Amino acid sequence: MSVNETIPKSRVNITYDMDVSGTKQAKELPLKQLVIGDFSQGSSKEKSLELANRKVYEIESNNLDSVMQEMGIQLDINVENHVEPASGVLNVKIPLKSMKSFNPNSIAQNIPELSKLLKVKELLKEYISLIDNNRKFRNLVNNLSASPESLESLIQQLKLDDNSGYRIENSPENKEV
Repeated sequence: MSVNETIPKSRVNITYDMDVSGTKQAKELPLKQLVIGDFSQGSSKEKSLELANRKVYEIESNNLDSVMQEMGIQLDINVENHVEPASGVLNVKIPLKSMKSFNPNSIAQNIPELSKLLKVKELLKEYISLIDNNRKFRNLVNNLSASPESLESLIQQLKLDDNSGYRIENSPENKEV
């Protein structure tokens, strides 16, 4: 028996033995499935249409992202707020436009509280690379952190504004730092 006869052409092969003019013939049938369900949790654009009038999507591995985009799926959930536990529950709305929408960074970009934390993370990465690459700056930061008075003075000068940026109050131009 050859390898081609033992391995099926596709994952699922359905054969049907039929009787044609007294001889048995094996007929191979294609497997097609229709799955009906509300996979968008009611957020699809077509939710107002009758079931008979809704579009049938043919989903394959290469068109899944475009089907998700076309359906306009959005996930609306309430989650516990671990960033600010005192504020209770977060109402999160995440558009699911492709399989990349399930990536943790993509999810975080759609939640304002987590998006701000990602920006802080990027700023810290830049700060660390700046300290590693600049000896003068590293010495300045070490001197600043060694002196409680100068550290307190810097904290007083930096104030969080409404745009989530730090501003130096004593600066004549009051530019963002």
